[in-house]
Amino acid sequence: MSSIKQEVEEPLPWHLGVFDAHCHPTDTVASLGDIAHMKTKTLTIMATRQQDQGLVAKFADVFGLIDAQDRGGRVVPAFGHRTPKKILTAQLNLAGDLQRAASVHGVAAHGLLYETLAQTWRGHEQVIVSKRERRRRPDFEAYEDTNPSNVTQRDMSKPWPPRLCLHSYSGSADTIRHYLHPSVPVVVFFSFSNLVNFASQSKKAVDAIKAVPDDRILAESDFHCAGKRMDHLMEDIVRSICRIRCWSLSHGVEQLASNWRRFVFGFE
Repeated sequence: MSSIKQEVEEPLPWHLGVFDAHCHPTDTVASLGDIAHMKTKTLTIMATRQQDQGLVAKFADVFGLIDAQDRGGRVVPAFGHRTPKKILTAQLNLAGDLQRAASVHGVAAHGLLYETLAQTWRGHEQVIVSKRERRRRPDFEAYEDTNPSNVTQRDMSKPWPPRLCLHSYSGSADTIRHYLHPSVPVVVFFSFSNLVNFASQSKKAVDAIKAVPDDRILAESDFHCAGKRMDHLMEDIVRSICRIRCWSLSHGVEQLASNWRRFVFGFE
């Protein structure tokens, strides 16, 4: 009688903190009570219907985070709605004025989205200092002048958000390089979900995940109902990212948590 050896899957280290970078459980109001019982530590919630903006605010009051150390809450609210180009620009300008991070989704319009975003910082690109120039000017604080997060935290009220998340990113690896160019004065993060990115054309998603720097990648469920299903979706995408990037689960969970804190708060 032959025996079959079963491979035991390593459990996900939920205790290290798993953060959902984008979801919309306000679409299923009855599920909102399940947030307190989820394994996922914190949800970044955005409504898909304009009339649900108040509901997002209400649940942020009940479950919202107190500070960057994750004390006292399970929810970070995100406000906005599907828009034409003019309104999106106005929302980006408002995010810049308030120095709040922004989350956007480009569906089959990645070139147009990049141009719309780039228009908000056009004329304010970062100065790229060559290695030769740095050697000639040893007193030059190259890091301070070229690091987007430092610049946007220091200089307030800009017409662009200090940090940007391209959620359920479905663009190409080549487009990622445009957002990561040293002249771009915004810290851009790229978030991925199993529901959108691995529903089809998984090779494109794999290539994109490989192209994003370690400190700019986020995980999300992009799901409409809080509870066990959302937890399962988060576990699936975290495992997928870790597998593609050859990360251990513990390292991957810690890296994604650190990235989420930097996206939401601007620091770890």
